[in-house]
This record gives sequence, C-alpha cells and structure tokens, in this order.
Amino acid sequence: MVKIIVTQSGSQQAIARLREQAKGDEVVVVDREGRPLDGGDLSDAEVFMRSWSPPTVTETVMKQAPRLKWMHTPSAGLDQVLFPALVESDIVLTNSSGVHAMPISEWVILYVLAAAKRLPELLAAQRERRWAQDLKLQELTDKTLLILGYGAIGREVAKRALPFGMKVIAARSGSKGKDDERQAGVEIVYGSEAWRGVLPRADFVVVSLPLTEQTRGVVNAAAFTALKPTAWFINIARGEIADEDALLRALQEGRIAGAGLDAFGEEPLPSNHPLYSLPESKVLLTPHISWNSPQVGERTLDLFLENLRRYKSGEPLLNVVDKRAGY
Repeated sequence: MVKIIVTQSGSQQAIARLREQAKGDEVVVVDREGRPLDGGDLSDAEVFMRSWSPPTVTETVMKQAPRLKWMHTPSAGLDQVLFPALVESDIVLTNSSGVHAMPISEWVILYVLAAAKRLPELLAAQRERRWAQDLKLQELTDKTLLILGYGAIGREVAKRALPFGMKVIAARSGSKGKDDERQAGVEIVYGSEAWRGVLPRADFVVVSLPLTEQTRGVVNAAAFTALKPTAWFINIARGEIADEDALLRALQEGRIAGAGLDAFGEEPLPSNHPLYSLPESKVLLTPHISWNSPQVGERTLDLFLENLRRYKSGEPLLNVVDKRAGY
C-alpha cells in the first residue's frame, strides 16, 4: 500500500477518481495550507500530488512527510514550484508537460489567424456598424513561424501550423532530441543562441520556453530589433522570458507589427499597465488562459495514475524533471 497526499484545492472529481483508481492505497487530503484533514497522518506518506498551490503549502507538507519520495505537479513550468529545500532533497519531481500542449497550441493558432486576418479590426468595425472591406488581409501560406522551445507545446504548435502551409523553424537550446525527426517539414536550429540568426526570417515568433535563470529576459531589445516590422510576437509561456519594456517600445514605435500575449511579468496584469493603452490591432492580451480546457484535468490525472503504476512496479517515471536545471 502507498500513502498518497493530495490537496483540498484540487478538483474534487479528480480526488474521487483517484480514490477509485488507487484502490488499496491510502489517500490523505490536506487543506489549502497543507494541514491534513480528518486527523490524517502524513509521516509515512511516499507520494504527493500537489495542486495549483503556492510553494509554502508544499513546504508545509514536506515538513510533515519525511518519507516523501515522489512529488507530481499539475504544471509544466517549475518556476512556481521549486524552492531550495525541494531542490536539495532526494524527492523525485515529475511535471505535467504535454497535458496542456493541445489547448495552448490552439491558442497560438488563434493569435496567428487573428493577426493575419485582422480580426481585432473586424470586430471593432462590427461594434461600430462599419463595413471594413478595405482591410488588407494575409494568408498563412509560406509565412514563417519561429518556435522558441521545441518541447511538447512547441511540437504541437508546429503540428497545427504545417497544414496551413507555414514554414516552421524550431529552436532547441541543446543537441538533437530523439523526437526531432518525427515532424517532417520542421527546420530545427540547435544551441542557446542560434535562434537569433533566424529572427529576420520570422513572420511570427512563438515563445514556449520554460522560465529559468538562463531564459529570463532572453528575448531582449536586440531580438525585437532583429525582427521585420511586419512580424508578430507571441508569448504563451512566462512573461519574464521577454523584456516587457523592450517589447512595449517596439510596439509603440512600430518596429514590430503586433503581439499576442497570454503571459506577463506581473499577473494579473495591472489595469494601468501601458500595454492596455495600445490599440487592439497591435496587441491581443489574454489572462494566462491558453492552457484552459476540461481535458487538461483528465490528462493530468491519467499521467499521474500511469506514474503511480510505474512507481509501485519500480519502473522509470514519466516526466521526471531536473530540479537544478528548472525543467
């Protein structure tokens, strides 16, 4: 029998399904501050399935569960998960990389189509009861999409862009990966700085990198300067990966055509932020919602249950992350 800790803030349907699927194992629920409910004991728990809770809750759980061996997070990114005690511990950490890739990649295509077909201006004309047939629209055929970060999300973005006839370039920070050849038609550049050399070719730049010390602010003023004035910048990862001030200047000065942003350095985005002052034709702002889908929760629990099976049978776990690298 394995004792599994889950948080009360998680989906009640997911907790009920976990209890049903993990028969023979003990499930202990902790409240939103990490304290066990109904007199539960965490001292011999081995597994923690955390929810979207702050690191302080994880710290509280860890202090009560000295035998903890494996922790799973529903997020793909780890910037809101890691803290020194967890990094230094022997606890194996797995993430939910891949479960959000489908809705996020669809959101990217939403931004791309909205920009090419000038949807914001058309919606504005509809509100104004104006016949805006003079707008000049673009096709996606032969447009170049540059994806920064060719992980699960990046691959799904490429998969959806290729049928539109787009030219897809993907940037990987490391060496060739085992899945790189599976997606025909994608040009891949390797190395942490190689993507900068292809920026002038890009009509759309999509950020799908994890936030680490190496990627913080990596899309800087020089990167925006290298883009063509008709290019669009899309960020569905973390706001801190881009220099937000440099992006704002590039938009205000017309050095790039526009931006689709679902991630910001400060969230919620303050109501007085200057990005709100830009016209909708230049910037599409959404509240970090691109991951949202009913299927995400189901896929997250499916992944956890598969890993629970592997954990109990001594098989390697899926999505084990490098805590020191941050991904």
